[in-house]
Amino acid sequence: MVRSSRGPYQILAFMTIMAVLLFTAMGPILPGDGGSRTVEVPTPTRIFPEGFSADICTWSGNRTGALSLTYDDGLRSQAVNASPIMTLLGIRGTFFVTVGNVGNPYGASWPRWQEAVDNGHEIGSHTITHPDLRTLDPDDLQEEVVMSGSMIEQNLSGVECISFSYPMGLFNTQVMDLVRDTYIAARMDRHNISSPPGPVPPSPPDMFSIVPVNFGSGESVAGMNALVDDTARSGGWLVEMIHDVGDSGYEPVQIGDLTSHMTYISSASEDLWIAPFGEVTSYIRVRDASGVEMSMPNDEVCDISLDTSLETADLDVPVTLNISVPADWVDLVVYYQGKPTNITTSRGDGHRWFMGDIAPGHPLRLVKANRHPSIELHEAVQGSKLPFHPASGNSSESYSFFLNYSSGANRGPGDIPMVWLDLNGDGDLNDILNGVEESRVEMFMSDPLDRNYIDGCIYHRSVDLPPGTRLRIRFSAVDTEGLEGISTTGMGSWMDGPSLNDPPPAPEHIVLISHHDTSPSFNWTASIDPDGDDVTYAVRIFDIGMTETGSYVTEGTELSLHEELEFGREYILQIRSMDGRGGVSGPRELHFNLTNEPPPPVMAVIFSTIDTSKPSFELLTGDDPEGDPVIYRMSLFRMDGDLEVKVLEAMQWSNRTFIPALRFSDHTAYIARFSAEDVYGAASPVYVHELYFNLPPPPVTGLRAVDLENRENGLILFWDMSTADDLEGYLICRFDHDNAVTDPASPDSIINVSGSISHIDLNVTDGEIYRYGVVAVDMDGSFDLDMMETISVSPVDDVPPGRVLNIRVELLEPDEFLPHRFLLSWNISSDTRFGEYRIYRSGSPLQDVDGRQPLKVIDGRDTDSYEELGFEPGLRYFYTVTAVDIHGNEETTMLSFVDIIHIPEAPPTPDPGREKEDNTIFYLGIASVVLLALMGAISYTTFILQGKRSGHGDEE
Repeated sequence: MVRSSRGPYQILAFMTIMAVLLFTAMGPILPGDGGSRTVEVPTPTRIFPEGFSADICTWSGNRTGALSLTYDDGLRSQAVNASPIMTLLGIRGTFFVTVGNVGNPYGASWPRWQEAVDNGHEIGSHTITHPDLRTLDPDDLQEEVVMSGSMIEQNLSGVECISFSYPMGLFNTQVMDLVRDTYIAARMDRHNISSPPGPVPPSPPDMFSIVPVNFGSGESVAGMNALVDDTARSGGWLVEMIHDVGDSGYEPVQIGDLTSHMTYISSASEDLWIAPFGEVTSYIRVRDASGVEMSMPNDEVCDISLDTSLETADLDVPVTLNISVPADWVDLVVYYQGKPTNITTSRGDGHRWFMGDIAPGHPLRLVKANRHPSIELHEAVQGSKLPFHPASGNSSESYSFFLNYSSGANRGPGDIPMVWLDLNGDGDLNDILNGVEESRVEMFMSDPLDRNYIDGCIYHRSVDLPPGTRLRIRFSAVDTEGLEGISTTGMGSWMDGPSLNDPPPAPEHIVLISHHDTSPSFNWTASIDPDGDDVTYAVRIFDIGMTETGSYVTEGTELSLHEELEFGREYILQIRSMDGRGGVSGPRELHFNLTNEPPPPVMAVIFSTIDTSKPSFELLTGDDPEGDPVIYRMSLFRMDGDLEVKVLEAMQWSNRTFIPALRFSDHTAYIARFSAEDVYGAASPVYVHELYFNLPPPPVTGLRAVDLENRENGLILFWDMSTADDLEGYLICRFDHDNAVTDPASPDSIINVSGSISHIDLNVTDGEIYRYGVVAVDMDGSFDLDMMETISVSPVDDVPPGRVLNIRVELLEPDEFLPHRFLLSWNISSDTRFGEYRIYRSGSPLQDVDGRQPLKVIDGRDTDSYEELGFEPGLRYFYTVTAVDIHGNEETTMLSFVDIIHIPEAPPTPDPGREKEDNTIFYLGIASVVLLALMGAISYTTFILQGKRSGHGDEE
């Protein structure tokens, strides 16, 4: 961190602070806060209504300290690792994003930052290119500081960029002034080495040079946790600075260390206000620039507002008030922004205290709303419309009185509710009637465990009354705050009690119709009232602990329960007979329990799948023995070593086939647990199904075959590379027929397993038809022959027989008929597909006969010669011989050839006379030729000389 020198701005700031402190010291002391953690605000004296006070708490929720987690540079590791961990723990932080890092491999994308914003995190500016701001000219400085925030707001929805972090913590007066004009606060770099790390004071000297504590590779989790403890204990604002989260990068914090530290921070949330950097700075600015004002429009309403010196609406941030109201404001309703808000009050020093949040321009309204409890007379027998009745069948014995005491504030009675018994109805409780003394007696809770005073709590009292008594009754109850209960009847006045009469007898022969019904039905024998009154029946259901689960009144002798009972528990059905004048018989009881057999267990599971995304589990099990609807449950776990990692918890009704919407991992072990449960909760044992998920690779595509050129009995297969990630190679199968492959598991031969995408087969016969199949094999050696790609192919014979060897020519002796002939011979061809020999003749060498017409075509493999008759003597001929197979293949180039010329022999020697004559003619011919040559030479010479002379004459 670079310290700036003290310039004129620092001196002016120091003088301003001293003046404010002096003004505060001279001003009146603000009212006490009853133990709240507050800071004194330099505002004028506040005059509150009598019995009221309010102080601004130092931190939101009146916590001891505050903590902000900040991250620099906008790194991908922060968005991918840190943000989800914090969100999971309910912690919101601040990410100072370097805009130029967005979209880079090490920087997070805008969608990632939008996700962080949607989870409540703050995005602040860390410039565009992370430069040393002190070195920039004004235009570049404007772009890095101001435009960076604008770019963040343009690319992220719902973001107002209000905070800034100096790159490397470097700034000067010019930089700070621009930041101060653009943002509401700025954070520096880590603590100076000479300064021990610790929290910032509750009111920092300068909101634009907040000093953080660095949490990086050199800091331990224990050390950072100790700082959290110190802040929670002593107060202040702890600002943490973090860079990379993971194994590498600048000042990295390991994910495990970050998770441990974040978890520790979350556990301190009762003492620490954990909030983003901008939110805390906004709170400080509002808190330190505001005072509290109160006014009372009437005796039961108090309005509270903030008087602030702030002029900007950007700091519309609520602060927490510690508010005191008079003790007689027992029940308080607080309205904020027109809506009631829940509060909890506490008593002390003759006042009531509570916490409330308030923002500038949004006042709080307190309304005194003391809630009196209520007393409602309760029907002793459901449907009887009578609040009291005889407790037994003897009209001269006990009677019971019931009331429902309730308090909207959930306050119990300060004293036990009382019932006033006036036996003769004269309003005087000092009489004695038939040996019974009139009195005021306490009532008792029907159920000691029922203390829910919002819904109501039943109280009762049983008393013995003389026969024929007509009495007057009054009830009274006061809650713990001294507020008296109010009832529409019997409160503040007397009401008449019942007239006594002889009740009907209890019913007989109670029968449970079905033991397998959670809402069972009963019937019984009708009761005859001794007074001839109509009889109704009061039915109550209890469990074995005598907790009432339901009550009914019916005129008939059959009843079907409305509520759901449980199987396997013992219940008591209690029935009383009632006449129309309130006479009630003693109870008649039936003890019963309901039975339910669990559904049969899952016996087996059929698992099938096409690919990793379409698994199917079919359960093999029976029907519920009692025909109840059945719920089937499945829990699926992925095995990670010896650890089971749950990937699915599913439930479905009746359908025994699970097709979960999930994708399996190939080459992975899974454990699936299945159970059946009927609608009443009876469950079968758990069936465990283990499976190793191993899908074969997808089918091979692009299978094609090419004949091997210039090669007998051979072809080559090609196919496209498989897209499987776990590819080991390919299985090539051959079917030596062209019929449809009805059983791919039974090829005529499995050629090989190879990683290549081609295969050469030399074990075929040209012209035969074969069918090939190729299927991909994964690294576990698994493959699915049903997914085999097949192709039908027949290798083509395109290889000519070998060249004919040892071609020879031999002149034959002439005879009187054939004076010119010779014999052309060669070695017999060894090609098994031999078809014919072709003889070619030409006047030039014959190494290539492509396109020529043969002189002669000879069938028969064993023929090795040809007698040539038709040629002219004295001419030279070239001959060659080729072998042709049955498919017409012929080698036409690079051939061996022979040549022959036949010059006939000289005629027989003549006689001497003839020879002399011939010599004379010969010499005469020679002499004639010489003479003609001399004459030609002389004529040419003369012509030349004449030409030269003529030329000289022209020159002269």
